[in-house]
Amino acid sequence: MDSNSKKTEVFLSLLMANQRRINSYILSLVPNFNDADDIMQETITVMWRKFDSFQIGTDFVNWGLKVAYYCILNYRKQMVKDKFVFSEELFRQISQIAKEKQSQTDERIIHLRRCIEKLQPADQRFLKARYELNTDVKSLAVQMDRSVQYIYKHLARIHYWLNLCVRRAVRGGGSRMNPHQSMRISELLLHCCNGAAGREETAELEALLSRNHQAQEYCVEILMDLNYFHCLAQTPLSRPENRKGQETDFMCELDPQQQMALLDDFAEYEKSADAMEVIKPVQVREEPPTSARIKRPARTINKFSLAAAILCGSALLLMIL
Repeated sequence: MDSNSKKTEVFLSLLMANQRRINSYILSLVPNFNDADDIMQETITVMWRKFDSFQIGTDFVNWGLKVAYYCILNYRKQMVKDKFVFSEELFRQISQIAKEKQSQTDERIIHLRRCIEKLQPADQRFLKARYELNTDVKSLAVQMDRSVQYIYKHLARIHYWLNLCVRRAVRGGGSRMNPHQSMRISELLLHCCNGAAGREETAELEALLSRNHQAQEYCVEILMDLNYFHCLAQTPLSRPENRKGQETDFMCELDPQQQMALLDDFAEYEKSADAMEVIKPVQVREEPPTSARIKRPARTINKFSLAAAILCGSALLLMIL
């Protein structure tokens, strides 16, 4: 094996073992999936070009994070007027937190996978449809007959619950942050990562994170989790429907009761979003599966309304007679 082949093998080996941590760091500072992917590609290119300067046996991740940091700075100079970027002060604060937390990436993913298994089946399928099958938010909204806004809110609820679960496993305790504030940060980050955040939303996110260390930590943790899910969309293990070029209807994978449970959960959330203090996963009742998507059944007529209608009808008939 010549020297160039050996160099390539060593570089790829180190990169494959540590790419997730570097990518997670980038997304923490650039909360946009597409832009973070571009910066990651640029980072890899620069790392390969300067690999001769890297001393084998030293910290590859730390070196990669330094390269990524300067690539991000270059991105911020180019995009500061066109896209959302954190303010200079907030960028420095989150950068420090993100760098400190990268050592927890692998452990966090282990706990995250376990927490996903604790979700109700309907929520697990919901995550699979969004990330593993890479179904966009608008398509999910159509399938579930809900607005895009409620899809984002439901995703935010799931990510908030997963964060609590992982925190309990890693730290032995949950978050001290207000649940509503935490969920709002999750929702805004989802908008940003999908390139769907407007100026008002990005300004709100900046305000929620500024001078709030707990909120900044929560932000980084959510983005670390989102990076894991984003990787599933990029390198899925099993996507037979998409390989065949067929559309995948997430709702078809649920049995009738699971569909009703998920839709009712949206309706319940719509009524009590402002008053909700405890976030719970969707409750699911097991029923024999069906391959066809069903529509919501018509609401049952209230018995008192029915009785009143009969009495009115009877009175009208007597007047006619």
